[in-house]
Amino acid sequence: MTSNRADLERPADHTHDDKLRVLRKLEALQDDHLRLLAAIVMEPAVIDTVMLTATRGGTLARRTGQPVEKVAELYVELQQEDLADRSASLGVMLTPEGAEQTSQMLTRLGHQLTDYLERGK
Repeated sequence: MTSNRADLERPADHTHDDKLRVLRKLEALQDDHLRLLAAIVMEPAVIDTVMLTATRGGTLARRTGQPVEKVAELYVELQQEDLADRSASLGVMLTPEGAEQTSQMLTRLGHQLTDYLERGK
């Protein structure tokens, strides 16, 4: 029981209600969701200047090793859990640099969850 209390103390900048909400969301997620969240918060890669356009869906598919269709399905589920921005699209053509910028696709709760996971290492 004490380990659960220690877990609730991470991250320190969130309220107790925030921490409980994050823990409830973690219980609802599958490993594929966690891998996608990790891919979303990854640092942008060095861009191949030969490419003229790219999509965030393609970027996340490359980062996770999953087909774009599977990434899209998982992303919709993250949106339904209020972890990913409902207005962010995976299929919009962007510059390669823009397609690498994925961390803003998370909601406040999504950022809280990924902060919790990163600090829990």
